[in-house]
Amino acid sequence: MERLSGAGDAVERFGRVGYAARAVVWAVVGVLLIQAAVTHDPNQAGGLSTALQELAGSSWGRALLILVALGLFAFGAFCV
Repeated sequence: MERLSGAGDAVERFGRVGYAARAVVWAVVGVLLIQAAVTHDPNQAGGLSTALQELAGSSWGRALLILVALGLFAFGAFCV
């Protein structure tokens, strides 16, 4: 079978964008965990939903949340 170069490049691009979006989300989760460890308040630690809420609450929240959502969608398309 011959690989279509255009389709393969698009899939690779989806993968890269998706992995970048996942990295942003998990970085925010990491920051929340570090903040909870430093302040000794386990209630400040959160998971994925808390990280996305933090993104939404920031000054660039809506735009950043849309970019992350598109990136996670791209990751999902890449994994299929």
